[in-house]
Amino acid sequence: MKVPIVRILHSPLKIHELIERIDLGSDVKLVEPAVLDGEMSIGVGYEIHFKGHISATVLLTCVRCLSKFKKQFEIDFKETYLPESLSVTDAREKELSKEDLDTFIYYGNYIDTSEIVRELLIAEIPLYPLCPKCRALDNS
Repeated sequence: MKVPIVRILHSPLKIHELIERIDLGSDVKLVEPAVLDGEMSIGVGYEIHFKGHISATVLLTCVRCLSKFKKQFEIDFKETYLPESLSVTDAREKELSKEDLDTFIYYGNYIDTSEIVRELLIAEIPLYPLCPKCRALDNS
């Protein structure tokens, strides 16, 4: 869903969305639609604050035995988005802090919620996924 910035200028916007398709890479697929629940609000200088929760089940491939398995993700997030013009000015004027690493840039007059879900899910997916059987072998 593309959320126009004008929809949140005067009051926060609650978002509930089912996202059926996301490109998570060649070996990762959504098993069922991802659920996004959140709230967007505007701050100083068109800074967008987006907090919420993502629930998604994905199909992964075990790096050890190559079997397919499902993994559930529950992700709470709190993100800040700056317009492209403001972010370029800020970057020139200061060094990046830890808080800046959680700041993203939006282009144009909308924010794409499916892209947010995609980025947050990719960040949570393990680089070397292990199925429950192989993980149990490591723990014994």
